[in-house]
Amino acid sequence: MIDGQLQIRVLSRQDEAADAWDAYVRRHPQATSDHVSAWRSILSGVFAFQDYYLTSRFGDQIVGVLPLFSVSRGFRRAALSSIPFSSYGGVLADSPDVASMLIESAKSLAQENRAAYLELRDRDCVVLNGLSSQRQYVRFSLPLRTTSDMQQGDALGAASHAFLRTAEKQGLSVVASQDTQALHAIHVQETHSLGKACFPKRYFDAILKAFGAASCVYYVRLNEKTLAYALTIAFKETLNVQSMGILASARELYPEQLLSRALCSEAKSRGLREVDYGRSRRDSACAVVKRRLRVVERPMGCHYYVPRGGSMPAREITEKQPWFERAWQRLLPNV
Repeated sequence: MIDGQLQIRVLSRQDEAADAWDAYVRRHPQATSDHVSAWRSILSGVFAFQDYYLTSRFGDQIVGVLPLFSVSRGFRRAALSSIPFSSYGGVLADSPDVASMLIESAKSLAQENRAAYLELRDRDCVVLNGLSSQRQYVRFSLPLRTTSDMQQGDALGAASHAFLRTAEKQGLSVVASQDTQALHAIHVQETHSLGKACFPKRYFDAILKAFGAASCVYYVRLNEKTLAYALTIAFKETLNVQSMGILASARELYPEQLLSRALCSEAKSRGLREVDYGRSRRDSACAVVKRRLRVVERPMGCHYYVPRGGSMPAREITEKQPWFERAWQRLLPNV
């Protein structure tokens, strides 16, 4: 393939263009649900982020894609991310040359927009030329067995089954829903305790609306009280956990164990091969909870480019700076 025949374009807003993008994403082996064009309307509509859905074309054929969003960070310079608030994103391409061209275009966008940094995240730990890498994140997944439910349950491990028995003895149950009211209440309380900015309820509503039957919320309840939730998106052969939360007062009941079993059952009923619990910082409380599920922990790729005058991210986009955390917690209401 000759570089001069390749063209990098920003995806138009026409429905046909989105269909072509999604068709490419669905046939690419490294694609995730975070690459689907639905995120364009979700993140642009809810947060008013400027999006740059880059495509590499050879004639009329798409041979590579890279979804990007300019994320406002208050009084600080905006960042370019692929993609914000999700686990993955990054470049999908038919060849290393196409990937390099998309990355160079993304770096040019970062320079033109005076971004603080460009961030690309990959599900697999790969090397991308021209970008520096960090290893503070790991991803968690549970491959599913293809035999009986009992064998599938054994994949959780003996320790997880002990936690599961504790949850069942307490009378916990799991229900599926399309309502996000209880989800958002738990989400606000969790982010409040961590000193992080919470998402508006309409963000979760937009995800369920955009992904339709492929998405669902699972709640763990004790009597009428909701203790935990998982918002999932089914894509290709994976059930992706887009968001997960547990009430601090319910952690000793191990509701995540019931959630995990329910997600395994749902994935198997859909003919999927894996439950992906997404990324977490290696030393975070979320990583501790996921490790209790006895899932597989793997490194993932986090790649950065810093234009002149920019700086590497010290914290998550949604995290408040340390000097403001205490004040932030006082401002947020208890749930």
